[in-house]
Amino acid sequence: MTLDQLANIGEIIGSIAVIVSIIYLARQIRTNTEAERTSTYQAVVSDFGALNNTMASTPELSYMFVQAMEDYHQMSSDEKKHAFLRYFSNASITLKTCIIKIKRVILTKMSGQVGNVSC
Repeated sequence: MTLDQLANIGEIIGSIAVIVSIIYLARQIRTNTEAERTSTYQAVVSDFGALNNTMASTPELSYMFVQAMEDYHQMSSDEKKHAFLRYFSNASITLKTCIIKIKRVILTKMSGQVGNVSC
């Protein structure tokens, strides 16, 4: 076997190793992306659960929210403002966290990774 033949065999083996490495890397990226989406979805659901828990544990806030949902147009201007401010003062941190997580998922998707955003 000549030196040229050994070099050709080495190039073939190197090419096969590169292809196998690329396939492995693609699978790892896909698995990591799915895990990140699942983690983000769970965090968002948890945050909305905390928001609902806050509303359920505050009778005044619960009443205002139900009243606003059922008969918003019949509420006075002050009641509307009060309901809005009470609700969003309790929800602002949760909503900001949710928005940040959604942006992270969207940016991940925009980076070329395929899949559905579950949020």
